[in-house]
Amino acid sequence: MLHSFNLYKLGPLHEFPISATSHSPAALTSLAESLRVFLVRQLALDDAALGPQPITRVQAGLVDCTLHGPKHATHVPLLIEVDRAADDDAPTTTSTFVLLPGSPDSRHAFGVLLARSTPTALTASMITFLSTRFDTLVTPLRLPAPALLSLLESLVRSRDPDASTPTSLTFAFPPTLATEGLSSLTLTLPPPLVDALAPLELDAPHFVRALDAHFHGLTALRLADLQLVRMGGGRGTFVHSGHGGAPSDGAKIKFYRAAADERELESTLAMIVKVAEKGR
Repeated sequence: MLHSFNLYKLGPLHEFPISATSHSPAALTSLAESLRVFLVRQLALDDAALGPQPITRVQAGLVDCTLHGPKHATHVPLLIEVDRAADDDAPTTTSTFVLLPGSPDSRHAFGVLLARSTPTALTASMITFLSTRFDTLVTPLRLPAPALLSLLESLVRSRDPDASTPTSLTFAFPPTLATEGLSSLTLTLPPPLVDALAPLELDAPHFVRALDAHFHGLTALRLADLQLVRMGGGRGTFVHSGHGGAPSDGAKIKFYRAAADERELESTLAMIVKVAEKGR
């Protein structure tokens, strides 16, 4: 099963009914109803972009995912689902929005929005709802190369030793090196090569350094001179940094079911929250 999301950075949410430590069923129901009324009005105003399908369900709840460790078990993501009736006899479409909780020492309850919606214009409506109702700023989140490299090291260390899936890395050339038709380089690393560069019995982070030396031994290039912009590895995590796309594009993340093993999903989301908070 694949879950794919676009990433957005959230500013402080003013008078938001849900906090990291207070998320009563009544508050969740009230938030869902407020969003439902807002979306119904948006559909009436702009059905050309949002489509004519009516809203059939809006529900808010919590995700059993402790991003910040067992000591902060109440700091869990907020999940909002929006169902719409499909045409004819097609199944109902569900749009999913997840608000990631800020780190325990943060003054902001939620710092990142994950969005997956059909049509994509529904994400714009969700952003408008948060911006206008709770006086916040929502912007595309981009992940810097150092953060992706740290995540890569983590995914390599926690990879499934029996997996046959290769690790995929895409590096962008800086303007000083890029030429027409050669703006990026994608490496597909089979598990035996990853094992040789980063044996599982060694816990120290060294994979990127070993890969750089291996690559330099085969070519005239150093990976240290390039920028990691897309990666897929670990047990089922794929990330695009958002760099190199349109100004309105942010990072994208995909999780396969196996990413839930060995807390890979939680550690990845926690890294994303830290990146957003450092940018404030």
